[in-house]
Order: sequence, then structure tokens, then C-alpha cells
Amino acid sequence: MSAGDGAGRTKIDAARDATSLFVQLVRAGTGNRVGLVSFSTAASAPPDFPIAPVTVPNKAALIGDAPFSGGKVGAITPGGSTSIGSGLDAARTQFPVPGANPRALLLLTDGLQNTPPWVSGVQGALSGIDIHAIGLGTEANLDGALLSGLTGAHNGQYIRAGNGLELEKFFSHAFGNIFEAGVLFDPERELPADQRTSDPEPFTVCGEDVVTIVVGWDRTDATLGIALTTPAGATVTGGTAAVEGSSGRTWSFIRVPLPHAAERDGTWSVMVFRPGDVEFPPPAPRLRYFVNIIAAGGAHLSRLPDTRRYYTGDSINPMVELRYGDGSWPRGASVELVVTKPNASIGTVLATAGLRPAQTVDGDTVPARQATLTALEEGSGPVVGYDEQTFPLSEDADATGGRMEAGGVFGTQLNSLLTAEGNYTLRYRATYGDCAATRELFSSLHVDIGIDPAHSDVRTQLTPTGPGGSRVGTVTIVPNDRYGNKLGPGRSDGVNITGSGGTTLTGSVVDNGDGSYTAPVTVAPGATPGVVVDQPGRPPQVLTGQPTPPPDCRRWKRLVWLLLAIVLLLVTILLITWLA
Repeated sequence: MSAGDGAGRTKIDAARDATSLFVQLVRAGTGNRVGLVSFSTAASAPPDFPIAPVTVPNKAALIGDAPFSGGKVGAITPGGSTSIGSGLDAARTQFPVPGANPRALLLLTDGLQNTPPWVSGVQGALSGIDIHAIGLGTEANLDGALLSGLTGAHNGQYIRAGNGLELEKFFSHAFGNIFEAGVLFDPERELPADQRTSDPEPFTVCGEDVVTIVVGWDRTDATLGIALTTPAGATVTGGTAAVEGSSGRTWSFIRVPLPHAAERDGTWSVMVFRPGDVEFPPPAPRLRYFVNIIAAGGAHLSRLPDTRRYYTGDSINPMVELRYGDGSWPRGASVELVVTKPNASIGTVLATAGLRPAQTVDGDTVPARQATLTALEEGSGPVVGYDEQTFPLSEDADATGGRMEAGGVFGTQLNSLLTAEGNYTLRYRATYGDCAATRELFSSLHVDIGIDPAHSDVRTQLTPTGPGGSRVGTVTIVPNDRYGNKLGPGRSDGVNITGSGGTTLTGSVVDNGDGSYTAPVTVAPGATPGVVVDQPGRPPQVLTGQPTPPPDCRRWKRLVWLLLAIVLLLVTILLITWLA
């Protein structure tokens, strides 16, 4: 958390700002409760802030007064190892006895778990709790497979934030999904240096009860204000009667109850502006910013639970549901999916670069694989690029797992999407109703290498010196997927390698640091040497190969006699020539 966030702050500062935004967004006096547990080597004990009703004094205790960078959140400092399981378990114990009220955890992590208790050890106790997770960072420091599986099993979403600005955006999304009906609209923009106002961003209100406009930006030395324009052309700001507003170091929001001055449905617009002296403005830096429009009331877009672990080459149907609070659904809705997918696999990158040693940063152990990725990114920037693909989703039975009647569920079977290892971002956008209401939903999915025997390399070196005619030696494998992507080095803890029929491993598997793995073996007479590779949630894959033949002594003898015959023939020809 002491490292940079990729947008000019440290990760811990970005986390403080994002958390303060989330706390301020939760409405006081409405029956909501909130608590805070931090964790490193172990969870904070007692909790940083035991769960309590959301009140103005409790908010102040959590995040301090404006600009909301103090309190319990501001006092959290980085250090130690990472026990995600400890944090989840401590947070779980803060909930009262299960009842009618929903329970939800929002997990933030920027690292890999490396200290017990592990997530697997506490997950059973988390039953009935929705879990949303936000990972801050890149492939170098996040276990996307773990976080995808955790949230998928607990009715939540995993989102990867690449920098502090995205972290604030996704904390805002998490608020909308946990406490409200979701997000209407969420563009990301840039305000050029010295430009005072942005272009207006139109959005549609269609029966919602409240809209909350959240703006976040990427610098602490600048600020932005928010101005709304109603369908009739009236201007609404944080200072307008009945409108709630709040601002932190890098965020601001206003909350507008609807109808506002008798206006509700129709096209509204929002723009951001730099507050201050318009006639003699100070120099103003370029700002990257986002706008989130969060709705209370109306339909809610959610992803259907999916606990499957995905591998390259797998098919996927990323289904979502659009429903009202009473269980009904909008008629005539449409949903599209935009997928941001990696265009290269981490394993292939690491196999080419070679594995570097593990490192320790602020007391936290960084495994060799992630340490190598970090070093590569520090040297030449991100090691993986991303491409976008767009797909329409359908309510048809063949697109929704055989559902014979429309019920607000949308999906599509994608058979060739998962072609590279890494984090995939899924952005759903729904449109419904006569006034074209919208909902948006983000989630992330981690895809691992699906080892394919037909595209993997197997090399054996065997000597027939074992007892009873068995052969001893080594089997070396280079696991690849069907697209030629490599599993890569540093994956001994992610796969289990055993002997195939007639092959027995006689020692530990050695990671050669270049994407290949070597196992010492004994092979029974007549058996084909090979190994079985197990990956979680996949059938075992058998990789076999023929032994490299030993040198054939008889072949060398034949070559020697042939060479002698040629020499004698040449000598004979020379003698005949000389005598002539």
C-alpha cells in the first residue's frame, strides 16, 4: 500500500480517499450500519470501528471532518504481510445474528494472501453474506482467480482497479450496488489544462426516486464542482435547496431527491467545472475524472451467481438479470456486453523474460512471479495490453441456459472469448422503458491457462538401469494451452503434477524458471513415460512423450567401417593412377 497508485498518489492515500467517499455516500439515519476492519499479517483487534448505525457523528469518527481524510480511516498505515482470510473473518463477526436485513462485505486488497488464515479456511463461515471485492493494482500483485471465486460464491462482484481514480469509481459503483438500484451512467473524461468547464453529459431519468452524481479526479491539488441541468433547463448544484452535497480531496457528489421542483422523467445533463475566480483564474492542471450517476428506485442490474473457475479455451455465458424490487422486470429491455480482454498471456511473458527471485516489500512477501512482473512493469510499463469486444445479450432460451420464458435474464454463449490468461473486465449496459432508462454494471473475471496436452511439449531422458528392467531419468514438460500460451514459470503452487500410468515420480518437481518443469521418474517396463497435471476445477490432463533414444553403438560401428571402406577405395584409385 506504500507503492504508487498509478495516478500520482500512494495506494494507501488512494484507498483512504475512496473509503471516505463510500462512507459519505451512505445515507445517515436510514437504518444502515457500517463498520471497518483493517488487516495485514492479522486483522485489527479490536476492529478499527465496530459496526454501528450510520450517523453523522459515526461518519466523523470514521473519516474525520472535511476533506474527510482523517478519523479511523486516515489512521490506517501500510505494513506487514497479507491475510485476507483474517480480515474477512473479523468482519464477519461484526454482523448481528442473521435476520431480514441483508449483510454485505466490501473487501479492498492490493496484494496476494501469504499468511494464514487463508480465504479457503474461513469461506464456509461467510454463508449468507454478500461479498464484493475491489483489487487495486495489476496482474503483478492481485490473485484474480481467488477474488473472482470468492465474490462469485457470495452473490457479489469482483472489480480490478488499475489506479486510484478507478478505485474511487468502483467504490462508488459498490455503493450503488449495495445500497441503491445501481448505476445509470459512468463516463470517464479528461478536462484539459486551463479549461474551466466540461461539455455537458446527458442522461435519462425514468421513474427513479433519487439520483446521486459522483465525480472523482486524479489530483489532490485541484478540485471540481458539479452542475446539473433539468429537462426544463433549470440548474441544480450542491447549494440548491433540498440537495445534499459533499466534497473530499479528490471527489465530490450531490444527491437530488426526485421529483425536484416537479421535474423527474426526461433528459438531464451534468457537467463539471473548476470553482473559483473566473476572471483571473489560477493555472489549472489537466484532470482525468469520472462521473457516476447512481439511482435509487427503478430496476436493478445484477450478474447471476457464477462460481465456476475459468480457463483459456472454455466457453462462458455471462448472464445478468434486470429486475425491479418486487421481482417483476421491464418489458422490451436490451442489454449489451463490452469485454476488455488481455491480448497476451502473463505466462508467456514470464517464460520469455525468465523468473526473478521473490522480494520483501514493507514486510510483505512478494512471490517470484509477481516480483518479476513488477520489475518488468517498472522497466517498460504494463506487460499486457487490452482489446475490446462488444456482444449483444439475449433473453432467448438458447442464450439463457434453457429458460423458456422471458424473465429479465439476458445472456449469450461465448465460445471463443477466453483466449489469453489474465483479468477480463465485463461492462454491461441495459436500456429499458419508454423513456430509455439505463443501468450499467462492471465486474472482473480472472482466466487461467487451460493446459492442453496436444499443444504442450514433453521431453524425456531415460536410462534402462532400474530394477526389473524399469527405466529411470526425467520427464520435462512445457505446459501450453490450445492457443500456444504458456503456463509459465512460478506456477508450482497452482498445478499438481503426478505420474501417469506406469510412471512414478521419485522426487520433487523442479521449476526451471523458463516455463518448463522437470520431474525425476521411474518408468515401468513397457509403459509410456508421462505425467498428469491437475488444475482446480478441470479434468486431469495427461502429458506423455517418448524417451530420447540413447546412442546406437552399432550405428557408429557401421559408420566407422563405411569410412574405412571409402579410405581404402581412395587409396586404391591413387595407386592405380600412380602406376599408370
